[in-house]
Amino acid sequence: MNDHLELKCSDGNSALPVPVPPQSEQFDSCCIPKYDLSHVFFEGVARPARTSGRTRPVAKKSSPSTSFHKAKDVHAPQESVAEAVPDPFLVWLLGRFGLDASAYRPAALARRLPSCLRQLRVTTACEAKAALELRPELLGQALNSVLIGVTEFFRDRPVFDYLRKNLLPELLSSRHGLRVLSAGCSDGQELYSIAMLLEELGALEESELLGMDCRADAIDRARAGIFHAREAAGLDAFPSPPARSGITQALRDRCRWQVGDLLSDIPGGGWDIILCRNVAIYLNEPHVVLLWERLTSALGHDGALVVGKAEKLPPSLTLVRVAANVYRKTGE
Repeated sequence: MNDHLELKCSDGNSALPVPVPPQSEQFDSCCIPKYDLSHVFFEGVARPARTSGRTRPVAKKSSPSTSFHKAKDVHAPQESVAEAVPDPFLVWLLGRFGLDASAYRPAALARRLPSCLRQLRVTTACEAKAALELRPELLGQALNSVLIGVTEFFRDRPVFDYLRKNLLPELLSSRHGLRVLSAGCSDGQELYSIAMLLEELGALEESELLGMDCRADAIDRARAGIFHAREAAGLDAFPSPPARSGITQALRDRCRWQVGDLLSDIPGGGWDIILCRNVAIYLNEPHVVLLWERLTSALGHDGALVVGKAEKLPPSLTLVRVAANVYRKTGE
């Protein structure tokens, strides 16, 4: 185990086993050493409550007729007028955070409204707005119930296998460190995963890593770097982890975090790697195209864009697929 990583318990005693929920498929990665999550040390502190799971409203998968490569079926059932217009309360709520509700598919937002009402313990949107005007400190919780995020360490093993074995070494052959942006980073596990791989390759100190999400609560959790044991479940380093685990200070020091809207505020440019996974599938088609165009423009001349399994890129982009869910920029 690397001597610059640490494992500790806050009380100095051995941690008791914590039951781990059954996993559909245990993480069995060949892309990282067995002690990967020794980058995560045991720390007996309470983590802020984590809302259920990348920043997005939960939505059904798009049908093939809405992809960039196929024309829409004019005979297919269309959304009702009510579904085609965002709920006024949700427009108001997202607007309080500078977010444009029209960027999201209205039906996807509407499906999150009942959850928001339950979170606020009210029964109507009018009551919800009144409650939030009376207690604005609840606005963040309301937003989290509408735009939820899903992320995990080393998510999608084949993707991280390719990053460690192919992409990272190739990029590092011509530079000392990398600039990595996690767009829609949620609680930060994927950016921390990249940081771990860069440290294993000896390139972390010279690298710049930035995570960005529109939810301030998610950014606070990412910056704190405290995670529940189940979020490390299935990794060899944690056969019986304690209830709370914390990222080492060395990794936290190299990762920066920023609140922002991807559709209007993609920071800087010349990024070597941009991760934006399972965000675009919940946006309406014009804003999906806008997002991909802006992310592509923010890449360096040979940078890589990492996307989600269900996401399709428009053919107009100057990108070429080099592996599952990984695209490289080919030129202007």
